Amino acid sequence: MESLLWALAQARTPIAPPVVEWMLETCTPKFRTWTLLLGRTDITDVQAWTLLWRDGKLEQSAQVQPRGSEHYWTSNQSSERLAEDVATYLARPDVPPGAVSRIRGTLDSTALTRLDLLRAVTRAGGSDLVCHEIAAEPPNGSTRGPHLGSREIALVERYRATVSEAADQRSLELDSHLTAILHEHDLIERVNSARSLSAFGIEALAACMFGHGSVAPAPECADDASAAWLEEATTYVMQSGENYRLGPIVSALRPILRMHRDPAELSARRWWPRRLRDFGEAGTVPHTFALPSEEGEFIIRMLGDDVNRYRSLAALLEIRPDDSLRKLCDAA
Repeated sequence: MESLLWALAQARTPIAPPVVEWMLETCTPKFRTWTLLLGRTDITDVQAWTLLWRDGKLEQSAQVQPRGSEHYWTSNQSSERLAEDVATYLARPDVPPGAVSRIRGTLDSTALTRLDLLRAVTRAGGSDLVCHEIAAEPPNGSTRGPHLGSREIALVERYRATVSEAADQRSLELDSHLTAILHEHDLIERVNSARSLSAFGIEALAACMFGHGSVAPAPECADDASAAWLEEATTYVMQSGENYRLGPIVSALRPILRMHRDPAELSARRWWPRRLRDFGEAGTVPHTFALPSEEGEFIIRMLGDDVNRYRSLAALLEIRPDDSLRKLCDAA
């Protein structure tokens, strides 16, 4: 069930309101799926707020519990971790005034400090409204009430400048990496360049595979070491959620892996290597070996707006996990 909701939440195709309602009703907020749902524009503020607190696990994670207690491992969460969770809601474009005050009704400034919260919200692209509300909150130990003056506004701008500088630095580093990779004229040398620079990411991967062109390299252009690195780099991109852009890369990579990677080795039986080496287009794989956003798009195209079919598919995934996704969608 959770893997299906993950796929649908990551899909870029609009989802019918009844399907969204079903997703909200069935996902567990403290699993990753709820953060993806909060990023969707078809989730209302009321729905997002309810989802944030629905199972009580966020409040429980902020509690202080002694080591050895029943809830120790699901509590004692740091302020920084709490801020990351809460920021997924506060960074939504339709957050109403007073949202931070509402959150403080459950999480006080001792468990979730304003600086951690401001840092997380600025990283997530929160609005002026939310950032200024956080900055106006009195620091711990202060006797003043909420106040937004020049110092508080400067604090928001400083955090935003830090986020912008980090993004600019990443962009410059990426440009430098791509220039170095594309300077090489064959696949092995491009991979060696990327490996020496620790240049992971879909842009670096595409540069290695295709150079300045778009024609897939022949399997003979690679060797065992370059094939191993390409598999590792592609797995990293899959896990980073950029799956929908991977189609041409995976199509070009699959023959290379089949020639140079030993299918009998233990790692070849794991989730991502199997998806890379063994399977083809969306819908031909068992859902447990799916690229989530790619397969989410496929499921929505197959099932449309019929919520009952999604419920049926979720049940089929539990009892027939080794069937292809296309076959299960047809049966739903």
